[in-house]
Amino acid sequence: MHLQLDEEQTLIRQSARDFLAQAWTVTQARAARLDPRGCGDALWRQMAGLGWTRLLVPDGHGGAGGSFVDVVVLLEETGYACLPGPFFSTAVVGALCLRHAGTPAACAELLPLLARGELRLALVLDTQRSDLELADITVMATPQPAGTRLDGTVPFVADAAAADLLLCPARSGTDAIELYRVPANATGLHCTPMPSIGGAQFCEIGFTEVELDPAAAIGAPGAVLPGLRQALLIATVAKCAEMIGGAQRVLDTAVTYARDRVQFGRPIGSFQAIQHHCADMLMDLERARWLTYKAAAAIDRGDPDPVLVAKAKVCCNDSYRHIVRRGHQVMGGIGYCEEHEMPLYFRHARMAETAFGDSDGHLASLATQLLGPA
Repeated sequence: MHLQLDEEQTLIRQSARDFLAQAWTVTQARAARLDPRGCGDALWRQMAGLGWTRLLVPDGHGGAGGSFVDVVVLLEETGYACLPGPFFSTAVVGALCLRHAGTPAACAELLPLLARGELRLALVLDTQRSDLELADITVMATPQPAGTRLDGTVPFVADAAAADLLLCPARSGTDAIELYRVPANATGLHCTPMPSIGGAQFCEIGFTEVELDPAAAIGAPGAVLPGLRQALLIATVAKCAEMIGGAQRVLDTAVTYARDRVQFGRPIGSFQAIQHHCADMLMDLERARWLTYKAAAAIDRGDPDPVLVAKAKVCCNDSYRHIVRRGHQVMGGIGYCEEHEMPLYFRHARMAETAFGDSDGHLASLATQLLGPA
């Protein structure tokens, strides 16, 4: 496969790089790590104005109707800038869940709002888990005379504090999985921050006798579970793209430092040991990028390949971790200072490694798909 961006994709990459370089500094990224609402309202409105929230929305619902590779190109740049939520949770995960698991009526109502940046979503699911089989959905939906009651608790819900609307998969009395829309201010809904190494982006969502009207059920009949699995499979590739962007930033930072830092009367980048580190970082990065774009191209062909997705995520997990470690070795002590950007990307790499399935989960999935069940 030959990786060559077309003119429009090149423009997406350059315009996103230029915009985020001006609008989103490392200082802002560091502060946003401690803010449950992520990047804030002002930047959200700017991103919506640039059309970023429209990329995964079909043109029939006010979206751009672009390719998935277009989205991957953009997400490389958001990863490069270490942009926090709610962009990924809304414009990627939320849009995919509605498209693949929602009813046509729900898509017609919610996707145009999402495309215009007037709606922020969070999926009530723990995506910081080993696998994405969705076999242990614990929120229970109990039929009521006037609708449905939700009860249950879900940890590690990304960007819930910034969401206007929650998309909640729940298990009904017949053990079927339904998808519900829940207003963020619903009575009986509790959103408790769960601080992590990555910051304040996660919350525990608790439902205590949350009463919903019949219109809150937005899942396509019989298609919610397979639809959510498909959405999360595609979102995994999107997360890989974000990781590639972060890894590219670490490589660029390390190379710049090696070129500018002088020791023993010469730039440290002239020493072979440093050159080997930088070369290894580049090889790790390009291997991860190739697998990610190959998986994205399969999605654009309408044939998402679980084997390719698992390979891409395992490779991105390992590559990002190795690139950050070598970046620290190239930069030495300065790279460990909190005032430097390297700790920010170290944390980003660690959180992304467990998002949408860690390496153990994806390797187990690969073994099952290639060799059959144990």
